[in-house]
Amino acid sequence: MGNKIVLITNRGIRPNRTGATLFKNRMTKSDHRLRCAVIDEGGNKDKYSLSLVAQGEEQTCLSQAIDDSNDKPWIFFVHGNNQTLKKNLKKCFALRDLYDVNVVAFSWPSVHHGHFMGTLGLIPYQPNPVKYLTRQLTRKLKQYGKARKNAELSAKDLSDSLALFKNALGGTEVKARFVCHSLGHRVLMLSDQHRNLSESLEPFEHVLLHQADEDNEGHRDWVTAIGKGEKTVITTNENDTVLKISNLYNHKSLNNQRLGNVAKHDEHEPPTYKDFTGVKHVSLTGHTLFLTDSEDNPEVFNYFNSLIGE
Repeated sequence: MGNKIVLITNRGIRPNRTGATLFKNRMTKSDHRLRCAVIDEGGNKDKYSLSLVAQGEEQTCLSQAIDDSNDKPWIFFVHGNNQTLKKNLKKCFALRDLYDVNVVAFSWPSVHHGHFMGTLGLIPYQPNPVKYLTRQLTRKLKQYGKARKNAELSAKDLSDSLALFKNALGGTEVKARFVCHSLGHRVLMLSDQHRNLSESLEPFEHVLLHQADEDNEGHRDWVTAIGKGEKTVITTNENDTVLKISNLYNHKSLNNQRLGNVAKHDEHEPPTYKDFTGVKHVSLTGHTLFLTDSEDNPEVFNYFNSLIGE
């Protein structure tokens, strides 16, 4: 039996579609906030369809998925900024295939345009490279501001999604790990206002806070509330270019002040801090460390495999 991928989302829906455009890049307007879809793969690589679960059957869907799955661990994944559903699913497939796991993903609207409009925005309208780069940076920062607002609006939905997953696990002995990436940490941190983080994350053996796009200052206040001690792992990379741009938005500076790009070599108390600064072959930006293939960097892969896959 193949490994499963299930989506929980607060995106709007297009109920007559079955591909990556089934869910919109905008927040749902329905009072029924959360919908589920199961990923069905076709015979060719990169071919898949989404089966939308009937409204009100989300809990049943998750429970059946876990009951009918193999003995592989389940990863609950929360993505970051600028993720269309297609991009989100690409990371879900990578997690599943790299670490041989099942994946349930909370997919929130962190981008306000689709693939076509995103590509259109890259077209240079003037030959001046400085103006072009300035325009692209302005565009990214504007998009990022909208994503931060949606992160705040998605906090309760994440809390409710984690409750659905926890109920689905029930009294089973299924292994579960939690992976949060980049701006997803804002959703996670604010979800504590709706349900305590220690309660939401109680079922997970490991909690991986990966390249967190949240303030470094004061992070212990909410990270400690998770209640996992050294089993909460925070990754850092001072050369993370995505978080440097976030610094520009949040601190009006390129100085490293995000949780995921401030090294903490002097921290000896939980949580566990893992610094990847200077490590080679970990993606162009140094931001998606957890998707490093074993052929590119076996040491990095093995580290994440010990948290996610084994």
